Amino acid sequence: MGNSPKKGSDQSAARMPAAQYLDKMASVSGERFPLAEAASRSEAREAPQVAEACTHAYHRKEVAGWERGFDMIALLRLLIPLLVVLTLIYIGLSVYSRRRRREKLIARWQSNRLTGDQDVFVRRGLAKYDRSFRRKLILGVYIVPLGLIAILVYYTNFT
Repeated sequence: MGNSPKKGSDQSAARMPAAQYLDKMASVSGERFPLAEAASRSEAREAPQVAEACTHAYHRKEVAGWERGFDMIALLRLLIPLLVVLTLIYIGLSVYSRRRRREKLIARWQSNRLTGDQDVFVRRGLAKYDRSFRRKLILGVYIVPLGLIAILVYYTNFT
């Protein structure tokens, strides 16, 4: 597995002159590697070390696509604990905000000396609060950090 050469055409690369191998690499990958270009300009084009170095560069290029999966795993290792922490913060903010709203409704009931059932007044006020935009703003606890991470990942990888 790991660094062992593949069966087939890459085993014949050790027997193939370096210049032919470089041309083969360029036709398969669609691009030239800096090491391959440097080797093609060198005087020792047929040296076995050059072919071996190019083979390793080619395998690193193939493995790089496979290793991108590990980048996603690293991102998940960041995001899962982050989502747990953000969920705890969201629950804490929601409970705190609802409690503050309840206290304000009770204070309004007492200061205005309203008639009727205080519990019904508080329940109706909390029902209005649950549908309010202010309550939905607490979701910014998720949106802001995850949005910043998405922007950083995009900026790091695609610019």
